[in-house]
Amino acid sequence: MEVNDGEGKVEMGSRLSPDWSEMTRECLLDIFSRLSHEQRWIGPMLVSKSWMNACFDPSLNTIFDLETRFLSFPESINWWTPEFEDKVDSFFQSVVDRSQGGLTEIRVRHCTDRSLSYAAERCPKLEVLWIKSCPNVTDASMMNIASNCLDFSVQCVK
Repeated sequence: MEVNDGEGKVEMGSRLSPDWSEMTRECLLDIFSRLSHEQRWIGPMLVSKSWMNACFDPSLNTIFDLETRFLSFPESINWWTPEFEDKVDSFFQSVVDRSQGGLTEIRVRHCTDRSLSYAAERCPKLEVLWIKSCPNVTDASMMNIASNCLDFSVQCVK
């Protein structure tokens, strides 16, 4: 049985445990910085509103790397559909927004000109762009990135 004793501790049986929902933002950011985007999405973001808000901190959103997720599913080469591409773009754009211009590295598959142009306009600190299996990425978005992002390298993979 859990009972709040009024001092931020919860009694569980005969032991007292800290109330994890009351951790300082600095502690949360330190802990969450050690997790991948995916780990944050399936864990801390679901605990409480304060934990979810901490996961949206720009300092935790400087790298957008979906490639590690794709590598863990070899069949991902077959995932491309217009609907899947829309979902990747939507997720990509939400990370761009959360980064508040601080996104420095992008590693993604199945995105479009729409999301790359969105990033180019909002992320001048972009340094690394790694894309693969993106049939709807054109030279136009590459030119947009080249003109808006000062120090970046592009790795094209066939």
